[in-house]
Amino acid sequence: CSKVDTGNDLPYITFGVSGMDIESKALITENTLTGNAIYVYGVRNNTNKIYNKAPITREENSNNWSPSDKRQWIAGSSYSFYAYTSSPAESNSIPSHGVYVENDGLKITVSQPRTVASSNDNSKKNYQVDESTMVDYMLSHAYKVANGSNYHTVMLYMQHAMACVQINVDRQILGHTIVLDTIKISNIYSRATMECTEQAVARSGNNNVWQIYLSGNNDLIYSKGGFTAPANNEHNLGSLNILAIPQQLTNKAALTIKYEVNENNKLNNYTQTFNLFNYM
Repeated sequence: CSKVDTGNDLPYITFGVSGMDIESKALITENTLTGNAIYVYGVRNNTNKIYNKAPITREENSNNWSPSDKRQWIAGSSYSFYAYTSSPAESNSIPSHGVYVENDGLKITVSQPRTVASSNDNSKKNYQVDESTMVDYMLSHAYKVANGSNYHTVMLYMQHAMACVQINVDRQILGHTIVLDTIKISNIYSRATMECTEQAVARSGNNNVWQIYLSGNNDLIYSKGGFTAPANNEHNLGSLNILAIPQQLTNKAALTIKYEVNENNKLNNYTQTFNLFNYM
């Protein structure tokens, strides 16, 4: 990153964002950030808050991110920065679906979606996954600068607070006609308050540590169906991807796979259920 020529003064504080392209972990990427700001907090000499939830945007033709109110480095001063972002954008109060942010981004209340899949489901507990509505939250590591004269880009190493659950159903032997009917994860919690009790320092090799307070009933069921028969040369029958609140599974939590197999020109239905408590 190049320095900014401001005469005898030090350059402006700029930011870099890392970790937004980890597709295997969650749904927020740089391409989905439109409308969902990255908010920065910055403190100089441990007491002077120079950035207080300042939204930053990517500069044109650059990898640098900056707030609209730019600040310059001050030689001899120490700094600490961190940032957060969410998808969808945070709510003003605790939502039935979404995220409510407190304590400068270090405490959140998350409610994952509960969209009824079918009006014929009298239990109201069977839900079709819509991945675009899943709640994701990212909190960066704390980035510390000992001396403002050693100016450089502040890297915001973003880390997802949610857990990505990806279920792939494959067939080992090609040639058998197998059609996946449903993938279902049942009896998990969809709501929790999460508080960051230990924020990792950038480049330390550590992770943010969250204390999680689950709430509500662990009765949520996410299911996905409507799969089509794969081509003869494809192993994968289908997949289910959800973002889940990290949680302590109970002995009710289960994964259920339903599928059809063509055996001697006859379609036979099978159901496999796995108690997730046994795989913790």
